[in-house]
Amino acid sequence: MVDDLTVSKDAVKIEVSGRIGNGTAEAIRLNYAWSFQTDDLEPFLGEGEITGNWEALTARHRLTSPFPSGLTIRVEDPMVDPFFRLELSFADLSPSGTITGWPEGKLSGEASGEGRPASFSLDASLHGQVAGKPVLEADVSFTREGPVWKLDNARLGSVPAGMDLSLTGHLDTSDIKAPLSLSAAWKDLAWPPGADEPFLESREGDITASGSREAFKAIGEAQLQGKGIQPGTCSLTGSGDEKGFAVQAFSIPFLGGEIKGEGFVQWLDQLSWRFTARGSELDPDRLWEGWSGSAFLSVEGSGRHHEGYRSILLNVNDIGGTVRGHDLDGSLKLKAENGSLLIEGIDLSLGTTRIRAEGVMGDEWDLAASLVSGDIGVLFPGAMGSISGSAVMAGPRGSPRIQARITGDRLFLAQGRADRVTAAVSY
Repeated sequence: MVDDLTVSKDAVKIEVSGRIGNGTAEAIRLNYAWSFQTDDLEPFLGEGEITGNWEALTARHRLTSPFPSGLTIRVEDPMVDPFFRLELSFADLSPSGTITGWPEGKLSGEASGEGRPASFSLDASLHGQVAGKPVLEADVSFTREGPVWKLDNARLGSVPAGMDLSLTGHLDTSDIKAPLSLSAAWKDLAWPPGADEPFLESREGDITASGSREAFKAIGEAQLQGKGIQPGTCSLTGSGDEKGFAVQAFSIPFLGGEIKGEGFVQWLDQLSWRFTARGSELDPDRLWEGWSGSAFLSVEGSGRHHEGYRSILLNVNDIGGTVRGHDLDGSLKLKAENGSLLIEGIDLSLGTTRIRAEGVMGDEWDLAASLVSGDIGVLFPGAMGSISGSAVMAGPRGSPRIQARITGDRLFLAQGRADRVTAAVSY
């Protein structure tokens, strides 16, 4: 007999009462209640009971806050060869309170399944509403038969946008050489989801992977468009194993031209990646109106994420071509590390205009930049003259000190002209 048992630690509190006996149809009856409360989240409150005997147990659980849900699990022969049946349902879940950027709305869903730990099936569905109108539907069905896991179907759809994403696949964990397969197909995807002007859109696409964990191949193709990406076909081919995945070739339509490259992603022991790419016939006017031209560049990138450490290296070199009828040349080297950005060097030249910058942006900022232009008409069409200047930005993040100085000679602008101008700013 358990008259009253209370366990509390930090934000969690559990209270249990009831009895545990032998033989009778209800030899076991336990009632419990629990809570999880922190200062920055709505409290989670739940209660339930476990009833039955050592041949069959039934657990009924109810979540009462912050949204209602219910879970029922029946387990037969729990001590020898457990067989379970479960049913889950929830309603009025509002992710907007915990997920930044999620629209106001409600989620509801249900799930059911049965089987034994080594052989079972599970089906689940999810429904989303905004202002009382359906906006999201999701379904998933998968089974396990010993070492074989099979995703019979997984589908995610958005009602108003027409978005649809489906997945199928299977994995045999008994042998590294056992076959595996995974396929995904979609239409009308957008990122961010629901945005009036998405950064990236894909009208349709698919990707498939087949082989084994020892060696598999993947191929994918998608119709893409977005900011700087004109409508076109993006493709990827690669191969992988338990250690990682080698992207043998990828291509992305960008700024009226194309970026092609290759790369590698490693996930054994730590997550790391690297890639090389080459862009050609790129027209900046696709992003910045009035800066028409044809440019090329080479890019090398790498990154690592391991035990809380994160780093990204990006090296853009061999920048060239022509923009606004002037020769373009330059390079860029950046390193991001655990929330800090190190600008190892930015050096861009367009005609007689050169921009340089270096420094660090972290908890403390320390940046320096310079500009020299023998013809400001390169930057401001219709203007004439030369300018030179420099700027330093240093201090705590959010309130750095700024000091800048600029000098201009024989300036002619739409607003007037001046033989010489000198200005200094300290802020």
